Amino acid sequence: MNFLFPGFLVALTALAVPVIIHLFRFRRFKKVIFTNVSLLKEVDITRKNRQQLKHLLVMLMRMLAIAALVFAFAKPYFSNTPGVAGAGPRKVSIYVDNSFSMDREAENGRLLNQAKITAEEIANAYAPSDKFQLITNDFEGRHARFYPRDEFLNLLAETELSPTGRNISEVVNRQLDLLKKEGASGSGRIYLISDFPRTGADFDQIRTDSSVSISVLPLKAGISANLYVDSVWLQTPNTGVNIPLTLKFRVKNTGETEAEDIPVKLFLNGEQKTPTQISVPAGGSAEGELFFTVLKTGAQTGKVQIEDNSLTFDNEFYFSFQVAQSLDVLVLNDAGSAQGTAKVYSGDEYFKLTTFNLSAPDYSRFPSQNLIVLNGITSPSDGLVTELKKYAEAGGNLMIIPGLKADVNVLNRLHTALKLPPFGNLRSGDFKATSVNTEGTFFSDIFESVPKNPDLPTVKNYYPISGSENHETVIKLNTGDALFGYFTTEKGGKVFYSSVAADDQAGNFHRHALFVPVMLKSAFLSQTQTPLFYYAGAYAPAEMNRPEKVRNDEAIKWIHTENGYEFIPEQRTVAGKLLFYPGEYLEQAGNYKVMAGETEIGALAYNYPRTESQSDFHTEESLKTQIQEAGIPYTELINASEGALKNAIDKIENGAPIWKWLIIATLLFLFTELVLLRFWK
Repeated sequence: MNFLFPGFLVALTALAVPVIIHLFRFRRFKKVIFTNVSLLKEVDITRKNRQQLKHLLVMLMRMLAIAALVFAFAKPYFSNTPGVAGAGPRKVSIYVDNSFSMDREAENGRLLNQAKITAEEIANAYAPSDKFQLITNDFEGRHARFYPRDEFLNLLAETELSPTGRNISEVVNRQLDLLKKEGASGSGRIYLISDFPRTGADFDQIRTDSSVSISVLPLKAGISANLYVDSVWLQTPNTGVNIPLTLKFRVKNTGETEAEDIPVKLFLNGEQKTPTQISVPAGGSAEGELFFTVLKTGAQTGKVQIEDNSLTFDNEFYFSFQVAQSLDVLVLNDAGSAQGTAKVYSGDEYFKLTTFNLSAPDYSRFPSQNLIVLNGITSPSDGLVTELKKYAEAGGNLMIIPGLKADVNVLNRLHTALKLPPFGNLRSGDFKATSVNTEGTFFSDIFESVPKNPDLPTVKNYYPISGSENHETVIKLNTGDALFGYFTTEKGGKVFYSSVAADDQAGNFHRHALFVPVMLKSAFLSQTQTPLFYYAGAYAPAEMNRPEKVRNDEAIKWIHTENGYEFIPEQRTVAGKLLFYPGEYLEQAGNYKVMAGETEIGALAYNYPRTESQSDFHTEESLKTQIQEAGIPYTELINASEGALKNAIDKIENGAPIWKWLIIATLLFLFTELVLLRFWK
């Protein structure tokens, strides 16, 4: 028990007054002499004892009345909250969750509006001298200060939805730091207003601080079901003009009923393409396909759209990709190698072919190439191995076709540098290709069907190579080894290889009908692949190749394709690539044109994270369990309704006062004294 005005307890010395009155009666007694009658003496003794008991009870009632009255003026209270009742001006930090999940409808409107009303009621429940701080998911610099009530309410009115989501530990730990910086130890109050999704309610990560009380105010939406586009991806990375493409998409349903025949629209470069429909089971997901053809080169921007009224931010999913005007292929021929490899790319204007001898390569051309082909390589030099390693580590694509007389030990130095399995020693005999992998990525969009007994290449000599986790066998020999396959490097580049030399003594693969589609598809798969989309708020940079005409120090501008919003993001140039860090400037999801001056050099797509799309939220009971298990001191869950909120804040700030009960007790004691004096004869 604590006292608001402990100085009044000095008045407890007044308890001595009834004692003095009892011990030293000021009333004089007259002595009367009676005859010695035993019965009269006995009556007198009995009457005297009863009078003494009456006086003792009267004295006790008077003392209790005085004590109760003194305690009432001292205003005692019970509280489990630090710094209540008379600890000076309060510093109140109020968190208003403004993530996209707060856009859902509740009984009294949107959850965000309800949260703002609740925050206003909290501020109005405090004294005008108290200071208030607003915390949202944006962690804005202006929200790091404490303001008078009127300024706080102005900031609150400006709060809007934000794509940024925060774990509850991030928020509370920031509030604790700012309260400590403000010197509000013992007078700090934290209020958390949110719908508390389970994914972000990590109460166990909150730092404990026994000088600050935390009040949790959960809000609940009327409907928690949500239908949203979760992701999109191209079925094949092979993109080009007039090439049919398939865009796959995934839709999720968090509701308890199946969503049937949901219309799905596809927009490409602002034009709507053929739509489709999809049905999504309750609490599950479903995948669908959209078909389109690109009619021009350059940056392609698109979005997949559905209709859902629960949450709208995740009804659209943006994507972008690049269709190059040409594809750069560099062929390095070793001495005596066949020239058929280079001829595959020389007959099509789409390929910009460059050839060099391995003895005199131009290393300066390596970074700009989509594909470098090592044709008939036997023993690469140390300088070539070093440059090819740099090229591969930057995400470049290679094709290795060993010569018939290759020095395997020297050749494998290149594989070691590229962190690939080595070639084995040359195997000779009569071998034959037995299968073509049409289920993998390589041939997924070339063959509609393969004959039962196809005419496949024959092999006389080959260098076996082991597969690995990031390996795909394209053509397999009857020995189980790969005739042709490729590895994917750590940076996303590809290393294609043929285990058979392009030589008549090695086999007929270089003259077979499969050779040309294999070479062409390898080049198509070597197109510069950038992510179809990025997520707003992610720390990873957006990446694209830097055109030669763009200077390293030239500022690049982003323009939203739908509303024209533009800004200049932070940018860096690393290994011939432009890295962008949009940060807080990226306010809206959508497709952005990347402009160097008046020239469009690419496009990037950004989507809001789907973490807020889930509809799994804590109930009041589960929140209480989480708080108890976390063991955070002075933390409690309170009702956000107006009457209950006001009473809860009054209890937090003033504890549980008992002075009213003490006044009642004083009156009872005085009444008891009056009864004793009046009716006890």
